[in-house]
Amino acid sequence: MTIRHDSPRSCGRSRRARRLFSALAIAAAAAAAEPSLELPLAGPQDLRAGEQAVRLEGTFATVAEGVQALAIGQDVGPSLPAAPWFAPAGTLAFTLRYHEPDAANRLHNRHLVTLRLEGRGFLGFYFIQNDWRLQVAYKQLPESIRMVTPEPLRPGQDYRAAVTWDGKAVCFYLDGQRVGEMPQGFPATYPPYAKLNLGPYKDGWVTARPWGANDVFLRDLKVWREALDPAAIAADAGVEAGTALGRYPTTLSVPRLAAAPAVDGRLDDPAWQGAASVVSLLDQGRPEASLSYPGNRPLLAHDGEALYVGFETLFPTGARLLPGQKREGAEPEVWTDESFEFYLDVDGRRYRFAGNPAGGWCESRDGDASFDGPWQYASNLSFRIDGRWHWQGELRIPFASLGLTTPVAERDLRINFCRTWRCLDAIGLTSLQTATMNYGKPEHFVTIRLAGDADAVSTADSSDPSFGHFAQAVTVNSERGGEYTWTVRALNSAGDGDVLVQRAARLEPGGRTTLAIETAITAAGARNLCFQLHGPGGAVLLQQVVPFRLSADYLDVTPRFGAGELILRPRWSLLQAQTGAVAPAVRLLGPDGQERLRQALTGDEAFRVPFPRDWPTGAYVAEVVSGQGDAVAVHTAKRFTWTGPGPWEDLAEVPDVVPPPFTPLECGSEGARLDLAAWGRQTRFDGSLLPVAMQSQGHDLLSAPAALLIDGVAVAGGAPVVQRRTPVRVEFSNAVAGDGWAVRQESWAEYDGVVFTRLRIQASRDLGAVSLRLALPAAAARFAHVTASGFGGGSRRNLWLDRDHELPFYPSVWIGNHERGLAWFAESSASWRTRLPRPLRLRRDGDSTALEVTFADSLAAGTELDLEFGLLATPVRPLPPQYPLNLFASDHGVHLNRPAPRLPTIAWGLSSWEGTGFFDLPLDQAEPTSWKWLLEHHRRGEENRAGFTPYTAAMFIPEEYPEAASRIAEWGIVPANHLTYERDGVTRDWYWTCAASDAGKFFAWKFDRLLDRVPLRGIYLDFGAAFRCGNALHGCHDRYPILAQRRLYQRLAGAFARHGVSDYAIVVHNSECVQWPTFTHVTHFFNGEGLRQMSSPTFHDGKDLQDTYSLLDFAMEHSSLPFGITS
Repeated sequence: MTIRHDSPRSCGRSRRARRLFSALAIAAAAAAAEPSLELPLAGPQDLRAGEQAVRLEGTFATVAEGVQALAIGQDVGPSLPAAPWFAPAGTLAFTLRYHEPDAANRLHNRHLVTLRLEGRGFLGFYFIQNDWRLQVAYKQLPESIRMVTPEPLRPGQDYRAAVTWDGKAVCFYLDGQRVGEMPQGFPATYPPYAKLNLGPYKDGWVTARPWGANDVFLRDLKVWREALDPAAIAADAGVEAGTALGRYPTTLSVPRLAAAPAVDGRLDDPAWQGAASVVSLLDQGRPEASLSYPGNRPLLAHDGEALYVGFETLFPTGARLLPGQKREGAEPEVWTDESFEFYLDVDGRRYRFAGNPAGGWCESRDGDASFDGPWQYASNLSFRIDGRWHWQGELRIPFASLGLTTPVAERDLRINFCRTWRCLDAIGLTSLQTATMNYGKPEHFVTIRLAGDADAVSTADSSDPSFGHFAQAVTVNSERGGEYTWTVRALNSAGDGDVLVQRAARLEPGGRTTLAIETAITAAGARNLCFQLHGPGGAVLLQQVVPFRLSADYLDVTPRFGAGELILRPRWSLLQAQTGAVAPAVRLLGPDGQERLRQALTGDEAFRVPFPRDWPTGAYVAEVVSGQGDAVAVHTAKRFTWTGPGPWEDLAEVPDVVPPPFTPLECGSEGARLDLAAWGRQTRFDGSLLPVAMQSQGHDLLSAPAALLIDGVAVAGGAPVVQRRTPVRVEFSNAVAGDGWAVRQESWAEYDGVVFTRLRIQASRDLGAVSLRLALPAAAARFAHVTASGFGGGSRRNLWLDRDHELPFYPSVWIGNHERGLAWFAESSASWRTRLPRPLRLRRDGDSTALEVTFADSLAAGTELDLEFGLLATPVRPLPPQYPLNLFASDHGVHLNRPAPRLPTIAWGLSSWEGTGFFDLPLDQAEPTSWKWLLEHHRRGEENRAGFTPYTAAMFIPEEYPEAASRIAEWGIVPANHLTYERDGVTRDWYWTCAASDAGKFFAWKFDRLLDRVPLRGIYLDFGAAFRCGNALHGCHDRYPILAQRRLYQRLAGAFARHGVSDYAIVVHNSECVQWPTFTHVTHFFNGEGLRQMSSPTFHDGKDLQDTYSLLDFAMEHSSLPFGITS
């Protein structure tokens, strides 16, 4: 597929907000908080620990003129209670020096500063015998995991040591520079017996013996009740907080080509061989993972008249793309798709050019979408024979469109090229810049030099260095001739380090060479790779720093408690290469410290081990070990918690409650006919797999029976057989066979009108296309709303049905008019066997409009095709008697309820704060602040006869719930895109979970328990739509869990009904995504990305709603009548 754009014009636009779901980081430097504890250690000191007086005493010595310090080693040192000064997140820093010990004292371990935590918890600094490398460990005794300085400390020299912990990671610093980082495997807690020990000590677990001489000296010890950032650590150490990225800013020389490439969406033009590139775009959320992306760098060149940008992505096998939409009519906002964005800052003007794989494109200047400077974008998206998508894109941006006089050469530009990845396990935000996730910040753009010659460097095949090996190919083009030197350095976070590899090449004018680079990385403190190409005369043609992180992690542990197993992925090859471990094995220790299982390691293949669900609850540790007996070494320890089976697991898969205003599902059958009646709607099967008729409010929605077509012929025959019938649900089946095929149907319908069908088609001969056709009367099909998910989860389109349309896969397609309609939905197209890039077609044919869906281009003899899809007639529920005055408003609208009997506001929402969960956090507080807040606002609502609907987010669960934290691998949505929240100075994850996992039941169970405690009449849920999930651990294989998200809202409605609330409000922020049947149990839509001032230009610059918001958009996204849901 090749799409080309070369039009300078753009049609009517409706700009949408680009809200970064991963909580865009807006970093601001802030002064460090005051220490909670300061110990000069220059002499005895009196302290107060709450009501207790504490005196610190010890042996103090002069270590330099006028400088006193605590001398440790001769005897047990001073000890202080930890709880008064330490917090779950914190920083500990002190200055130390040591004197060369006597020979008799060299083989002792020296414990310098030790923080003993709850139980076996240990955070300590120490020397091991005569190894003067400073070591730090955060562990559960007797684990042996630790961080070590790369070089020994020198005697007689002062060093500033520091450690931070934030609930996620523990970081070790020496003299303001980061030495190492390790996961914080357990929380830092401080019971009354927790101690801060200075020097040798003894407690119930450890005897850290004196070593016979006061030859280590400590002073200026400080404690903070937060994890200081690197800048604050550097300031405490009295050093400038330099960074590798700051010392080596990205620069690139962009060559001037004699012949420009053809802009056709393919990078096969020979001109691209002379282009320049950086090494890699940087992952804005996980910079150390930047080189894990395949070929993630743009090519740049110019010809004096225009700038050319080329890029390509060869996606991993099995990647499911969100290609987006073409530019048809309105300008699309491509950020919600797989996309690129290219920014330029030209003399203070910020230009943005963006596009998606489908060929959609948009542009702006200083945020103004009316900018129409001509440019070209061509996209080519192809599916290779190896099952991988290949996306190529080309841009041509005339310099005149940027306000520059041509020809242009020897000029600097500030740019940012960005790629948003939406097809991986986690959403990837990648760009050239650093320090911010906001792509469009000019102060973080990088510099390119528009050269006057064709000297250039480009890189390819750069490998991921995380496991200590790095390789790449570097191509150098020379117009001038001369010597070119490619240098790769391994740098620490401050930008210090050594050359890893340096290759020089002498080229003749017009010469070209490719250098093969391969090297090992062993420096433990290395955090960045710095790449430079110097040309003749020392000119820098490329400079870029790319962060990375050497892995010392030899085991991934994925609990799958629902299936009673653990998935273990060892890195045996890495372990052998780095440690030469003897007889490595994985062992599992239970909460009692006893070994539960052991398995030898002989390779890198993942394997599964049983984890019986009746095992004791508590913390388990999976370790990679080697050696035997007393010589066992622990190389990696992974801790996880088993909270035991949960009561939410007992929730019925199909609820047994019909909540108001719904009515029980009616079912009648006679012969081959089956009639179903939900509120206001009727569906009939008559000797058919699919409905022959559907009605809403007495109006026909089908102009012909729904048809499954094989080889272009409609499948007919059979008789539905009812298997199970309740007021909630009817289950039925059917089977039919024909010439070379057989079809088996399993279907169900529920009281909200959803009719869902599974089909298995078996081919006994080669068959042609398999498709679906739904024909509606033209009067019932004025427009369509096709949607993926809410904002940031894929595109959505509103279409007038006055002509034909061809569409890529969308999980929800609604066709209707101002009062009613019909929705078709499918959670996934993964089982489909069509190469059509647009398998959905809307055909206008005289008095009818048809939705045609191609499932397969053909079926070979002996194969099977499994299909799942459903239908739903709307409106799904009656609008309440007081409509349209059944408002959902903020608290300022509550006073409208006075005086009686007026009641225009039935529900009002007030944002709480993110991470409140179910208003019972922290769990160790009987009445936390959020609970008091909830009760107060519920009281205010009831006094004013308005239902209070507190804010939370659908399927977002704070990590403070141990049930969720221990199951997040199994419950989480993939790609992972968790948000964060802060409590007590600690930043925590607000897990985005999938309703198709047991997290859906957990969420509903917690909500039901909340109603046990407070008689709420409503809830307001952000992120309301079903978002795409590919977590195979709970059965999502690239699908939109629409039915599971619907089930969540069904359970919430049932919880209200069980608590006697019939006029409940379930408000969802659906972000202009009317996704069916997700929202059948919702009462209110809260839309607005296209309206609110912070998200769009609709109400700016004197414009009002009618200037930019069309009748079509209103009918599809803000009208209540066709859906039965107040918007």
